[in-house]
Amino acid sequence: MLGRTWGALVLPDIQQRYPLSEIRFPVPLEPTNAAAGLVLEAPVIVCFAVLQNPLINSSVLRLTAPSEYRLGNVSRLAGSSPVAVAATAAGNVANVTILEPGLLAGPTYCLAIYVRNPPAIPISLRAWMMQSIGTDGTLVDEGFVEEYQLYPAAALAIVNLDQQPYSDRVVTARIAATMPAPVRFGDSLVVQAPDGFLLPGCPVEWLRFVSSAPEPSPRHSCDLL
Repeated sequence: MLGRTWGALVLPDIQQRYPLSEIRFPVPLEPTNAAAGLVLEAPVIVCFAVLQNPLINSSVLRLTAPSEYRLGNVSRLAGSSPVAVAATAAGNVANVTILEPGLLAGPTYCLAIYVRNPPAIPISLRAWMMQSIGTDGTLVDEGFVEEYQLYPAAALAIVNLDQQPYSDRVVTARIAATMPAPVRFGDSLVVQAPDGFLLPGCPVEWLRFVSSAPEPSPRHSCDLL
């Protein structure tokens, strides 16, 4: 999961438009929406506090994501208790109609919605926007939050250094992995070969240690499962 603190970007007051005092992604996201280009949608939770103005039944919350995201079903809106809603989503915009009860000015509310990540990692972080719209269609509150950081999915490459195909002789393989999150001391990496391959065991040698921290001693331990 991502462990980051997210700041809020707030617009100045414009006529009857009031900024949400805070809008944020919880830390960590539940669960993390980490890998770019997920095949399936993943749930993202957006919390906002505090509404400057209450929202009565039939008012609308509008969530607008950066253009490459695709918003899906809303699974939950709740403060101290669940709020019944009717939601529609098209592209990167979701409109959430408040049914009952209405939303009060003051408490924190959290909206859980399914999101499909963009197909590529954005070069820079953009803003998500949350707006509250009255029953007469006028904009009431508006707030912004910087999007969560995306990480690439884990990438793996296996190279037969001995270039020896179809042999019972033990060969040396080089495994190169790009991980979506840091691997820390005490973590375990599991390498599983396809059926028919046997992994005879240690030794394992790290060819490249990229951390700026001192190399651990011993550098690793190795066990067969």
